[in-house]
Amino acid sequence: QRPWVGGASLASMTTIRVSFCLNAGAKAGQPLATVVARDSATEALLQAASNKLRLKKKDAAAARLFVWSKDGRGGTELPRGGSAAALLRNDDLLAVSVGEAYSGPRPAQPAAAAADAAAPATRREPPPLISGSDDAGRSYASL
Repeated sequence: QRPWVGGASLASMTTIRVSFCLNAGAKAGQPLATVVARDSATEALLQAASNKLRLKKKDAAAARLFVWSKDGRGGTELPRGGSAAALLRNDDLLAVSVGEAYSGPRPAQPAAAAADAAAPATRREPPPLISGSDDAGRSYASL
């Protein structure tokens, strides 16, 4: 007979393996700890991250989790107080932020958006001509 946990058997619970990294600093993006989590709730993942990375209570309270990825999910923040099951895959790297914005790789922009970003925004007008004279009394059309 299998033990029951929270109304579901251990065999029916899904597990996910994720790694944690820091979001900022010299070790940003480098996996520092890996866990196999039975619960994909963001709060459970934050608790595991704070234990593995030895975050202070103040930092753990303000911590945020982001998916660190080069595919289209990079920079996605896991919802606090909700389930992250739909956003996570096995072997994902989660960036732990203690308040700062996501600093990892961003999803690639479409070609049209990249071309618009590279084009100059507006054409600048040349400055007006300035005329004047020097101490000897010679006049100049522009300086």
